[in-house]
Amino acid sequence: MYAPRMMDVHPVPLTTVSASKLKLYCRCPRRYYYAYGENIREPATPETTLGTCIHEVLDRYLRHLIATRQERDLTRLYALAQELFAQHQLPADGPGSRADADLLLNRYAARSINYREIYALEMPFRVPLTVDEGIHLTGRIDRIDRITSRDAGDLLHIIDYKTGRNKLSDDDLPADLQQQAYVVAAHHLTRGRYPRFRFTLLYLRDLTRASCDAVYQPATRDALARLALTMRDDTAFVRRPSPLCRTCPAFCRCQPPRELVDRAGDQP
Repeated sequence: MYAPRMMDVHPVPLTTVSASKLKLYCRCPRRYYYAYGENIREPATPETTLGTCIHEVLDRYLRHLIATRQERDLTRLYALAQELFAQHQLPADGPGSRADADLLLNRYAARSINYREIYALEMPFRVPLTVDEGIHLTGRIDRIDRITSRDAGDLLHIIDYKTGRNKLSDDDLPADLQQQAYVVAAHHLTRGRYPRFRFTLLYLRDLTRASCDAVYQPATRDALARLALTMRDDTAFVRRPSPLCRTCPAFCRCQPPRELVDRAGDQP
């Protein structure tokens, strides 16, 4: 790993952290610095607009099912889709298009939804993460269901919708920072009433999922707090060359050693 010259960077103020911030910093502290220290962010793409649109469609559709006590209402689902496709100005064809969105929604539409299990939708959170440092964990949970088990009692099922093509497996999730952050947040939001959780990434393109069960652990919250403090106190923001450097919006500004980027790209 390479540390930049001290004159290259400045401290990055930190009062809130999200799962995406935590992941970005762990992937490459220098990329995190350029994103939040110099505001060099990923540009909006048709795919990100599509993701935002699909999340809005599903949120409004599920609220409709709860209000009307239905398990499925395809007429309402497609009416909402057409309304929001127009609002977000999705193109007719290509990546992030209406055709792409239809593919996602058609598969989802085949599902019956047990609206009685839904505990919360699009739940924002702002959770104190450090005791004295004033750093909060923030984010928004797509959906939480409440599941009752005769043997083990109630648990909360945290569901996050994914419209992209990259996937994690069940085995990846226990160490995943999003899973850890969302369990900490849900435990705090419910005031400790639910110590047991299930976390699921639902991939809408093929309705596959990655899932794991978790129990809230104070040690997990402490680990996230330590990572947040490391981010706040960092004065070096080391580079971590990888194949991702080639698509980094700060590539020209960062100028990582090309031989290291190429070497990292050759690694399995």
